[in-house]
Order: sequence, then structure tokens, then C-alpha cells
Amino acid sequence: MRGFTEGEGCFTIGIKKKMSTGRPRGRPKKFSLLRSESTPHELWQVFCVFRISQTGLIGEQVLNEIKSLFGCGKVFVERKRKNPKWSPVYNFTVYAIEDHTSKIIPFFEAHTLLIKAEAYAIWKNAVMLLLTKQHGKENLEKLISLKERLELVNSKKGKPYAPVQG
Repeated sequence: MRGFTEGEGCFTIGIKKKMSTGRPRGRPKKFSLLRSESTPHELWQVFCVFRISQTGLIGEQVLNEIKSLFGCGKVFVERKRKNPKWSPVYNFTVYAIEDHTSKIIPFFEAHTLLIKAEAYAIWKNAVMLLLTKQHGKENLEKLISLKERLELVNSKKGKPYAPVQG
């Protein structure tokens, strides 16, 4: 599991601006909605994602085993491929905060990552910040900062491994 994550896994934070004329209704549990104090009509949809990708039908079988191991998430095939001759890419994806805190985080606390340790630490901080349910401007700014740091860390593909301090 750790090897799949080190090789083909990804921790991401998404933040999207949503316009609202009233109180949010029926929001899915996998997203947190934050309201800016300076502009209360604006809502920000924030979500943390854990994903592992694999190609081909064997990849789909492996990801379904991973889904069974964790007992959460979804396996789906990417529909948009640049070349139709390429093997399909399958993704195991977990969005729900409850699944992150009860399954994903405990697993990686017990099975420490090496290459993706910094990305995991940033992502975990974002998950924990969303759990506080303090959805004001200060936390929104912290989440934006964490997202930017995570994008920088994730963009260092092929760079030499450097252990995380602290």
C-alpha cells in the first residue's frame, strides 16, 4: 500500500469559489463550505483528496483490492485520454473527510511515507483544519496557503529525496 502511494499516489487540496444567495443546502459530507467574513455572499468549497492511479485492467483489479482494504473511496476510469490506443487509467479516490480521519490518516501514521512525507503532512494539516469547523477568513487563508505549498511540493517530480524535518 505504501509503495503504491509512493509511486502512483497523490494528496491534493481543492478550493473552488461558489456563489450563493442563501444558506447552503444539501452539501455533500465530502466538502466543507467556508464563508468569507468580508463578503458573506461568497462560499468557498474546500476538499481534500487522496488518489492512487494505475493503468490497464490489472490496475483496476489492484485498485479495487485497495478500496476493499480501506473500506472507502471509489474506483473509476478516466474518460479523457489523448490517444485512444493508450491503456485506460483507473483511479482510487477518497474525498470524504470522515474517511480521511478514520482510515487514510491512521494507515499512513502506522506506515510512514518517505518520498511523499512532506505532501502527506501538508494534506493532513488541511484535513485537520477542516475538522475544526471554524470556517472563517483566517482558516480559509490558511487552507489557501496549504494548497499552494502542496502544489509546490507535488510539482517537484524527479527531484532528489530530502527528508522532512520536524
